[in-house]
Amino acid sequence: MYKTTLIVLFSLIINSLASQNSTPTVVTAQPGDGIYKLLSRHGIAAKEINAFIELNQNKLINGNQLIVGETYKLPMAEA
Repeated sequence: MYKTTLIVLFSLIINSLASQNSTPTVVTAQPGDGIYKLLSRHGIAAKEINAFIELNQNKLINGNQLIVGETYKLPMAEA
């Protein structure tokens, strides 16, 4: 019984962690925002710009400009 309880508890914890990491954070661009400013505001390193562009390529103007009021997915911050 003890082993079964541990296995179930462990499975629940793993599933919870996996589901938290699979949904990207969505943010709204504010006036004056560029990609670097948006990433910085949310604690994401500037080196993640390519990941941001890849996630949001269909919402960017000229490949790298944000639209005020549009929502964008943030890449996962490295731990």
